[in-house]
Amino acid sequence: MMTYLIFINSDKSFYLGTSTVNSNFETEEFVINQCSEYKENFNYTYNSTPANENEQYAEAIEGSEITIDADETARMNAEIVSNQYQQARRDAYPPLEEQLDNIFHNGVDAWKADIQAIKDAHPKTA
Repeated sequence: MMTYLIFINSDKSFYLGTSTVNSNFETEEFVINQCSEYKENFNYTYNSTPANENEQYAEAIEGSEITIDADETARMNAEIVSNQYQQARRDAYPPLEEQLDNIFHNGVDAWKADIQAIKDAHPKTA
C-alpha cells in the first residue's frame, strides 16, 4: 500500500503519513513524498531532488526510530478534523470575480445570503 509522507518544506521536518492527500497540503508550505514501506514509529526526511524530471515526488528517507506520543497524535488528529470545515468552505465559495459580479448585480445583501448559506452548510466544528 502506498503511503504519502508530508513534510514541512521550510525545515524538511516530517509532519504526517497518510493514505490520501488532502488539498490543504498541496501548497509550497509542504512537500509530499510517496513511500511504499511506511513505518509509523520512524522519523523521515526527504531528498528534495527527484530521480528524474518526470517524477512528481522526491525520495523519502527513513530515519531513526521514534517514540510515538499517543496524546500528541490524538491532539494532532483532533486539530485536523476540527479544521476540515475550512477546506470545505474554500471549495464551496465561488471565485472572487463571481462574488464581485454578484454584489454588482444583486447587492451586498444577496451576496451575504449566498456566503451565509455556504457557512451554514459547512459549520465550524467545536
